[in-house]
This record gives sequence, structure tokens and C-alpha cells, in this order.
Amino acid sequence: RWRYVLVDEFQDTNKLQFAILKRLVAAHGNLFVVGDEDQSIYRFRGAVLHNILNFDQIFPGAQIIKLRHNYRSTQTILKGAQSVVNHNTFRKSVKEMLALQEVGEPITLMALISDIEEAREVVGQIGQWMLSGMDLKDIAIFYRTHSISRVFEDTLRKFNIPYRVFGGMRFYDRAEIKDVLAYLRVMVNPAD
Repeated sequence: RWRYVLVDEFQDTNKLQFAILKRLVAAHGNLFVVGDEDQSIYRFRGAVLHNILNFDQIFPGAQIIKLRHNYRSTQTILKGAQSVVNHNTFRKSVKEMLALQEVGEPITLMALISDIEEAREVVGQIGQWMLSGMDLKDIAIFYRTHSISRVFEDTLRKFNIPYRVFGGMRFYDRAEIKDVLAYLRVMVNPAD
């Protein structure tokens, strides 16, 4: 049925997905995957890093194209990230990434003990930038998963800093959160 198969985020495939994939392409071998062994984060969901590490052995003759140019980050960010991922145990090889942007601001490293402390530090920095005249539209908080947005939202709300969530929904706008809060309000005040 499918003569061409593309798999994105291949480093996060699990054993079953890999078995299905091998069956899908067995007849024609038309497989295109995109992945980065240094970005594998779903082992807790069953992702098997060796799927990507052994790809060229499992699919002999595969052409490997390394994408080294980064269009989003500065060279400072890439060097910082590289210094972290160079310590990864399972890797194909050291990748040298090249930024197409300027060197950029230096990286600030903070060792914090909790997500609440992290949010306070980040929102405190935003407050300082606002006091120095920076426009809120020029400030963004990036996080890996939506599940950690709540602590940032709570802290921003606490300090009356307006915000928008892109690519997802605000924590307190989610139906299940509205439902839980409504039940809690009724428990506290049955006349509500």
C-alpha cells in the first residue's frame, strides 16, 4: 500500500514501531528517516536508541546525510549544547554544528533546586528586563513539554505579568483543570 515511508524523530521509535517499519519497507526499501541520537528523550516510553545507532547496519546501503547547519541558534548556544551532549555515552560520532546566526549572548547557568525556584528566577529576570524598557513581545520562555508550563504560568500570574502560550493551551484554560477548579469551588462554597 505504501511505497515510500518517512519517519521523523526516528531516535524515539520503540521496538514495536521498528518491527512494523521493517515490515512496511521490506518489499521496496524506500525508507527516509530523520533523527538525532543526541535528542533521544523517550526511553521511559520504550524508545530504543539503538534503532538509530544501528540504522546503517540494519539497512545496509542507506545513505546518511548529516545536517550540520543550525538556522535557529547562535554559535554560543550550539557550543554550550555541544559541551553537554559530548558526554552522552551512546553516540555515532561527534557532530560539529554550525550556526548561521551571530555569536550571541553568553549562556547563563543556574543551579536551582526546584521548578518553583526556576520559575521565580526566570520571571524575576523578565521583571528586570521590563524595568529596563524591554517589550514583552521580545521575551519568550521555552520549555520542553507542556506539563511544566503551569509553574511558569502561576509565577507570571503572581507577578501580574501578562503572557500567551503558543503551540498549546494555557494550563488554567484546559477543560479538565476548569472542571477540577469548579468542583473545588463547590466544595468550599456549596452555594456557588
